[in-house]
Amino acid sequence: MTNYLPLDRLLWNYIYGTSIGEDGLIIHIREGVGRYEGLIFEMYTNDHNPPHFHVKTKDGRVNASFRIDNCEVVDGNVSSPDLKRIKKFHAEHKGRFEIFWEKKTIKQSRS
Repeated sequence: MTNYLPLDRLLWNYIYGTSIGEDGLIIHIREGVGRYEGLIFEMYTNDHNPPHFHVKTKDGRVNASFRIDNCEVVDGNVSSPDLKRIKKFHAEHKGRFEIFWEKKTIKQSRS
């Protein structure tokens, strides 16, 4: 028999971008940082170092992560035109990425 998540948990996951474990504890929270020309920029509250952000597209053309300090690719592959757009967004919003990562780090150190 397959175990399915209760409807309220599925809705919570969809609306708030969270994953909730079998014990009911939140595993991670996804926060949308922005959208730019079809690119979706996100960060996660329990993510690993180095400080980074994720970029994806709905069609799956882009699914990669980038360092906050220099926009270097951490994981994934990106075409040159997409990389130019990602670097442009990063240059304009780097402070937003840094603030989110700092808040995440402070919250984790209090836990």
